[in-house]
Amino acid sequence: MGTTHLSGLNLKITAIPEGAAGNHTVTGITTDDSIIAVIGHKITLSEGTPNTQAVAAVNLTSEFTITAADTINNGGGTSLADTIAFVIWLDVDAS
Repeated sequence: MGTTHLSGLNLKITAIPEGAAGNHTVTGITTDDSIIAVIGHKITLSEGTPNTQAVAAVNLTSEFTITAADTINNGGGTSLADTIAFVIWLDVDAS
């Protein structure tokens, strides 16, 4: 039938700032937790008449692993230059 409610589900969402591929801080995540998704959002501004902005989102989930407490890594993966990423993760230790 599927999930009908989310009570007791310790789902967390954390934004990580731009940076090179490699280690990124996600405070509270541990190696026992599970990454559900990492979605990068890049905003591009164009000056003109009128000024415009576009947002591109990309699913980066397959690039990331939890490598240590408070750390996820996408070494050799996509750079997050000029990009903010949202990490959705399941905190299995939270009560």
